[in-house]
Amino acid sequence: MTAKKWRISVIVPTHDRPAELATAVESLLRQTRKPDELIVINDGTAQVETTLARRVRSAGVKFINRRRDVPSSAASRNCGLELAGGDVAVLLDDDVEAPPDFLSRLESLYQADPQAIVAGICGRYVDPVPPPWTQRLWVALAAALAENRWAPRVSLARYVCLSHPLAVRLKPAWRFVGGIMSLRREIYKEYKFTEAFSGYGLAEDTELSFRLGSKHALFLAPELTVLHHKAAGGRPDPFRRGEVYVAHMLYIARHSVQGGAGTWLLLGYHLAGMILLASAWSLLSWRRHNWQLACGMAEELCTQMGRAAWRALCSCGC
Repeated sequence: MTAKKWRISVIVPTHDRPAELATAVESLLRQTRKPDELIVINDGTAQVETTLARRVRSAGVKFINRRRDVPSSAASRNCGLELAGGDVAVLLDDDVEAPPDFLSRLESLYQADPQAIVAGICGRYVDPVPPPWTQRLWVALAAALAENRWAPRVSLARYVCLSHPLAVRLKPAWRFVGGIMSLRREIYKEYKFTEAFSGYGLAEDTELSFRLGSKHALFLAPELTVLHHKAAGGRPDPFRRGEVYVAHMLYIARHSVQGGAGTWLLLGYHLAGMILLASAWSLLSWRRHNWQLACGMAEELCTQMGRAAWRALCSCGC
């Protein structure tokens, strides 16, 4: 029996990174299995070059380009999901480069699951150059401070039964990375990224993963990798980044997970630890942005705690 051919939509939100976008698109056009449609959502000031659009269409790929005036990675991804018509929607960042067999490998994974057990598949980033030891140490220390582990790790994927060939290639995932993930049509048409997270990046993929993974089986495919050419476009300054990080973590704890007092204690440990880590890092590295990051996190945490205390006092007074 011939395996079903999947219609694949690739969505690439972009924000003022034309060179990186061109690299990402060229890597998609070099695929042994090209996408059926490519959707670019632009919420930056730079225009998507017409030559890029012609290049995509000349390769036989349907091209959709939409402009958004308000920068928001979550809203831009949602816009792309609304426009997508594929059996599978693939979300990629504009600063990644996919190897030629990326989409063919992804399609084969969905083809091996005719029962539609797998709701979504995520790949992983590979750095073109190995990160320095200081960055690896930061990641290790952040993980020790319960980064993204304070929430109850409910993952339906741990309790479903896959065929042996598929189970060898997939691992249960409790968190997706928004810049290299895919979802079945019935999933991406129902679930969207929360637009309560304005601006660029910082945990909208984590929030969706927690909300989605407790009801549908999400998996990681270690064989699906993309080169991540890290670029700064759209990211807030360090102080604002610290504020946003704390605000988004607290939003997830309130709205997207089912946890009790233990969840809040672990989250408090994580946020306090990250503030201390960034402060210590600023002293050791003499880099100002680490101190700004710590100040942003501390200010937002104090603001949120003050609001919570005020609400508690008001409720007692009533």
